[in-house]
Amino acid sequence: MKRNSDKVIGIAWYKKEQWFILRQVIENPNDIENTYEEWLNNAINLRKTLIDSGLTVEEVEIDIQDVISWCKKDNKTINSKNITEYVVFKLMKKNAN
Repeated sequence: MKRNSDKVIGIAWYKKEQWFILRQVIENPNDIENTYEEWLNNAINLRKTLIDSGLTVEEVEIDIQDVISWCKKDNKTINSKNITEYVVFKLMKKNAN
């Protein structure tokens, strides 16, 4: 299958040991899975679906403390939308180097 090499889709990739912290700080914990294992299973399935559709996918490792600092700096709420923006920010920063 032909890959669309111009576009990279970033997926937030959380650390198991930080899942509890994420659930504590996110604006609405109901927006994310209850357990790390549930999230991981969904993330793996999403990654496979995106790759199978021809997209280039990159796991963007997320440190919750960095997300908290990034959101505070710009007076943003910690929510799924802003975490997605953080993933885009990290990808753009990485690809600029």
